Amino acid sequence: MTIVVIALSVRPADQFAQVDIALVFVALYGWLGGFALTQLYKIVPFLTWIRYFGHRMGKERTPQVQELVNEARDRYGFILYFISVALAAIFLQQGWSQGFHGMMLLAFIATLDIGRSLYHASHPANLASL
Repeated sequence: MTIVVIALSVRPADQFAQVDIALVFVALYGWLGGFALTQLYKIVPFLTWIRYFGHRMGKERTPQVQELVNEARDRYGFILYFISVALAAIFLQQGWSQGFHGMMLLAFIATLDIGRSLYHASHPANLASL
């Protein structure tokens, strides 16, 4: 759906307006980037759980997949990511490059925070307590 909207908004004379560039940016960073981050946030803990705890299931207590991540804390990383991408698209459309760069820095920091969470989910620190 998003691709159709972007394709219809592109100018036929091979010239991109700032709105078209902002729409492509939202499609790539907002939809595709956000989709990748949110899917990884669910897949990585699941694969970690299978690797470390799947063989112990039914024999002893195993943690739930949700216990490998702190969703209450990590929610702020996702909020920061999506808000900064939305504001970056607005700044890009308005032609304010400094605001765009600032928002992309915030999106990068949010991505690092989500990556930190994925790293900790994939390397459970204390397997005995889980």
